[in-house]
Amino acid sequence: MVLPAAAGKYPGDVLWTMMVFFGLAVIWPRLGVMRLTVAALAISYAVEFSQLYQAPWINALRTHPLGHLVLGSTFNWPDLAAYTIGAVLAMLLELALRRFAA
Repeated sequence: MVLPAAAGKYPGDVLWTMMVFFGLAVIWPRLGVMRLTVAALAISYAVEFSQLYQAPWINALRTHPLGHLVLGSTFNWPDLAAYTIGAVLAMLLELALRRFAA
């Protein structure tokens, strides 16, 4: 069975934002969950909107595998929904972990 392309793309976007959330949580462990959520979402949205900027120097960075993973390549509105889902899932997971640890 062949899955549609969206089945491979959008889960990665969800996980990308979750990675940003938990990366921020490691750097600033005392930051509140809501602030972590907003920060992760803001970073994810900023990276997505930066894809509208197509200068040669940033496009050169995007051709490298690491640059492509971090910066992406083309703006896509549905990515914003995937980032939002990722931020909410990360927030819920963090709240559950904090409740369990208490």
